[in-house]
Amino acid sequence: MRKSVSTERGSAYDAYTTRSETTSLLDARLRLADVPAGAAKLDVSLWVKNATDEDPRIWGIDYGPVFGNAVISVFTPPRTYGLDATLRF
Repeated sequence: MRKSVSTERGSAYDAYTTRSETTSLLDARLRLADVPAGAAKLDVSLWVKNATDEDPRIWGIDYGPVFGNAVISVFTPPRTYGLDATLRF
């Protein structure tokens, strides 16, 4: 679970961190360990990060009227998944 950090706005010309909501992301891993593979042992893992493919904003900076009210925002990475395999002799 991620929690955002926020601060209060200073003067109209100060950059400040904008508020964002508290976010919960679902990550999962399924692992099979010590699977016999001849004389070796095999470990296999399937994993997924951000399984529900949520796209909330993590944080942002509002540069105020001096820079045309520009706001830079960072969002969570999209869903990613993969397979890890290890063969131990």
